[in-house]
Amino acid sequence: NLSVTHTVEETDPSWHVTWPAAHRISRIKVWNRTDCCGGRIIGFVLNIYLNGDIMWSSAESTVNTSSDEEMYDFQDIPSHRVGDKVEVQLPGNSKSLSLAEVQVF
Repeated sequence: NLSVTHTVEETDPSWHVTWPAAHRISRIKVWNRTDCCGGRIIGFVLNIYLNGDIMWSSAESTVNTSSDEEMYDFQDIPSHRVGDKVEVQLPGNSKSLSLAEVQVF
């Protein structure tokens, strides 16, 4: 229902949400768009920040982002991770990031 977001074509495009205070984060779901262009999310990296420092990265996860999936469920975030920003980034040149929803638990 046209509820997706996308960036322009750029280097290392990203989407993020920030909070004024830190939160304990134990799970994140990233929903891909299903209408078209699902490949625009392939290879993304998910990061949790606290005061500008990376506290957790999807590089530590078993979730594979190298394929076009409807949803990526990062359930393996250690529950002691605290952050004030969650970022979805698509590394590379001339990339356009597109996604439908991000849920943070």
